[in-house]
Amino acid sequence: MNRLSSLSRPSSWNRSISKIKVATREYAARRPRRALPPPVNVTDAARAHFLQLLQYAPGDGDSLLLCHRTSSDHIGRFVYSFDFISPEDVDARQPPKMEFVQLKDEGDRRLYVDDESLMKVLGLTVDVESEDGILVPSLYDREGNLMDPNN
Repeated sequence: MNRLSSLSRPSSWNRSISKIKVATREYAARRPRRALPPPVNVTDAARAHFLQLLQYAPGDGDSLLLCHRTSSDHIGRFVYSFDFISPEDVDARQPPKMEFVQLKDEGDRRLYVDDESLMKVLGLTVDVESEDGILVPSLYDREGNLMDPNN
């Protein structure tokens, strides 16, 4: 079968295909990669609120983790949750590289996005709303609609 397939195409065809493959690989290796956009956008109000929360973080928690998980009352609904996370916890997670948004220009204050939640929250905007004097984080899509974690 191999001999028949080599007879059906000219040998110059195989050489030209291999040259194209090598040229494409070399071009891809030389081409600089563009910077990826942040996984979520954080408004100034949310950034200020998160930085204020991180002042009271327990232990080494100097960053926040955004997750999309089932609710704690186990009714079968999903919620967006924000948890404190320490640098040791970030290093211990697999895969080790998580997407994040820098909350402060200097220092390691970050909002990490859980790997399992990344595709659910990618491109959303995190904002803070006041409900009866309590600040509640909310997520909005690109059109400004409030996101329901169950959709």
